[in-house]
Amino acid sequence: MYDIIIIGAGVSGLTSAISAKTHKPDLNILVLEKQNKCGRKLSASGNGKCNVTNVLFEAECYHSSDRDFVSAFASAHSPDEVKDFFDYCGIPLYNNNGYYYPLSNQAKQVTCKLIELCERLGIEILTDKEVVNISSADGYCIYR
Repeated sequence: MYDIIIIGAGVSGLTSAISAKTHKPDLNILVLEKQNKCGRKLSASGNGKCNVTNVLFEAECYHSSDRDFVSAFASAHSPDEVKDFFDYCGIPLYNNNGYYYPLSNQAKQVTCKLIELCERLGIEILTDKEVVNISSADGYCIYR
């Protein structure tokens, strides 16, 4: 039985799993990914360099249909939180003209480090698993 099941092992799914497990180590977490690899888009981001955040952390910098959510989030958080999280993950960042990149300049390294940390924290990741139904009545996730 899992306490949390995260659908998608991209950067959002992996970082969500790490954050949840870090804050509550007793949680049993499962991440499901329909592709055969985790973080495929992340591995190719920023021309392979992986721009993880920006100095300018304002609502106007982000696209969303829910502007109120973006504004509230941007005013409550900062790029320092993102930098601290990646530092915790063993991925030091550097600033290049207001854009933060991993010191390695390799997006693939970011993906590998996030997966490695998930494994070290005991977060289970299953690939080639497409979620086909979610039932709120009994709380179970059906996947194939």
